[in-house]
Amino acid sequence: MSDFQSFDVQKMTEQLLLVADGNIPLTEPLQNKVKKTIDSYLEQSTNNTKINSTDEDRIEADELMELLIDETGFEQKKLTEQLALVVIGSANLTQELRFQALKSIEAIKQSYSDEEKTSQQQQEVANLVHGALKDLGYQVEPISHTLFVEGGNMYFRQPSWNKNYFVRLRVRPSNKQINFNVVRMANEEQKDESFYTKHNGEMQQVWCGDSNHSYQKLHKVLKDRGVGLNTVREISAEELPVQVVTADEVPVTLSNQSSKSSDQEKLTKKTLARNSNDFK
Repeated sequence: MSDFQSFDVQKMTEQLLLVADGNIPLTEPLQNKVKKTIDSYLEQSTNNTKINSTDEDRIEADELMELLIDETGFEQKKLTEQLALVVIGSANLTQELRFQALKSIEAIKQSYSDEEKTSQQQQEVANLVHGALKDLGYQVEPISHTLFVEGGNMYFRQPSWNKNYFVRLRVRPSNKQINFNVVRMANEEQKDESFYTKHNGEMQQVWCGDSNHSYQKLHKVLKDRGVGLNTVREISAEELPVQVVTADEVPVTLSNQSSKSSDQEKLTKKTLARNSNDFK
């Protein structure tokens, strides 16, 4: 920059300070002068930067960019833009840019690896829980590993239970808790709640009533298979009312299984009664 240019910039700076202090107005000529000076500096800075990227650098930058281009993070997007300039020959592939790109790519790979491991672990837990319930004789739907990641409900039941009763397993990933509750599916055929008063208590006793109840058996089997459950709070049978759920909340196939079990139970009773009469 020449002495004249330095003097001109200094004078312009003094004028801007006066504008900032409110001593003089910001005139249009002064605005244009500021813009022209800034544009001149930017052009001079660009011309002074020597672009000496080789074909190998551009190819490497393109390969690095491909590994980052689908990422949505701010840092990844910034690196992608810088690498794109190298690819088109408008910037150099500096050691710092290469290092930052490789570092970011490694972090992405590690993140994907951790997510895959977590997914595999959750699927293993889902399989173990499903297997334990099946081995204990429960009717149960296949359990998705997403249940233990995203949370949600799943239902299971014993074929011998009243067709409207299930145990609901509710997963809350935020606090790593699993809740078990006896629930009853709403029955349009029997709307008299007093009809279920006795059954509600009986089902709760079956699930969590004594030292050898169903929950304790499930807890032991899961523990033996490596799925440790630490009981945070255990509610006594009949301490809380049985919750009523709609038929839409229970998986269709499981609901159908309960109906078939109930029909089979009625058929067995009728067969036994008939055989008993024949025997007489």
